[in-house]
Amino acid sequence: MTMIVIAVLALLGGTSCGMESPTAPPPPKTVALGEDFELAPGQTGVVGDSGLSVVFERVSSDSRCAVDVTCVWEGDAAVSVSATQAGQAEGHFELHTASQMGSRQGRYGDFTVALQNVTPQPHSRDRIKADAYRAVLRVTR
Repeated sequence: MTMIVIAVLALLGGTSCGMESPTAPPPPKTVALGEDFELAPGQTGVVGDSGLSVVFERVSSDSRCAVDVTCVWEGDAAVSVSATQAGQAEGHFELHTASQMGSRQGRYGDFTVALQNVTPQPHSRDRIKADAYRAVLRVTR
């Protein structure tokens, strides 16, 4: 009987410890055309009444120089962004903080989606968790 109780407790403990439930993406936010806005990974920015939605999908790479060290090069962060508008095919971009590595902006229909910044800034002793990133974007016509 004791073995059964121990097995049940172990099973119950295993289902509640160490297993993280997936988090839902942050709610969409309404953003203004021509103004900077910040999105979390998976979050959608709906651009005014244009019908355009922009999603910051993820940071695909981050080699930016840590703020607490001296670097010869600034490094680069690359972010994956998608854009959609009713009746149009979805567009995908990889935008970069360092223009030598790739474009800071992408075109989708009549719109330009530009990467302004990626936060937080890296530190040499800390790894940035994927869900801690934020992309600062601007959409213009």
